[in-house]
Amino acid sequence: MKNIFYKLLILVMAPLLMVSCDDNAPLAELNSNASVTANLSNTSIVLEAANADTEALMITWTQPEFGYKAAPSFKILFDNVGDNFSEPETISAGKELQKSLTVAELNAILLKLELEQGTHTDVEVKVIAELGDYHGVESSVIVLNATTYADKLDLSTTWGVVGSATTNGWDGP
Repeated sequence: MKNIFYKLLILVMAPLLMVSCDDNAPLAELNSNASVTANLSNTSIVLEAANADTEALMITWTQPEFGYKAAPSFKILFDNVGDNFSEPETISAGKELQKSLTVAELNAILLKLELEQGTHTDVEVKVIAELGDYHGVESSVIVLNATTYADKLDLSTTWGVVGSATTNGWDGP
């Protein structure tokens, strides 16, 4: 009985071992021509503190065609003209195809780039679509002309402390 069982088992398993996966199944291939096209709602902006909560800039971009359904994450990079994005200010945009920045948000980004306040300055902007850590598609660079406002306390003047706890008392300079 044991011998018949083994022969029956081999008879059932042999056809299963001869069946394999189809080697001609299509694989997902990354489209090397995938691209992102970015647009700015304004290419010249004068930022004012009085409008801090209003929308200053809307950045939109197209979904890259990777050759298969993919869900890239997007980043927006800002940098000074000529710096080649060596130390850019980066904003995460998630999976959306647009990002809106208020006057206060955009001013904070531009001040981190150490732009001179109150003067028209050109800034480069680009969008990157990333698929994991391995592949990213960049848009072409767009130039934004922006004028920032002072958002921080100006500490360039001399400050002094007066009072009974100081060496000059209330007569200090």
